[in-house]
Amino acid sequence: MTYSYERTAARGPHELDLMGLSDKARNAIWHLDEKYIGTADYMGVAYFWSMEYKWWLRDASPKVRRKVHKAFVDARLPVDEDSEAHTAIVAKFFPDAAQRLRDMGS
Repeated sequence: MTYSYERTAARGPHELDLMGLSDKARNAIWHLDEKYIGTADYMGVAYFWSMEYKWWLRDASPKVRRKVHKAFVDARLPVDEDSEAHTAIVAKFFPDAAQRLRDMGS
């Protein structure tokens, strides 16, 4: 695992570089993170979302995924479903998605 311990305005105290890992290591982290979906320990690696939000979340950074996941959990929403409440949360993190999601009728 690659960590950066420098504090900067743009990053926190450490950042995991998954691209620098072997496929075997990335897969292990992915499967571990799947176990953390729905908990405060979710790392932002595994997919948790409904297909409704895949266009935004699959390419999002782990940091943004964690924020969306946390917002779902804090709102006591099932993380793998879609609803107006889910859409409102996703739209906060992806403003360009807001109108498209509303038009899709989620």
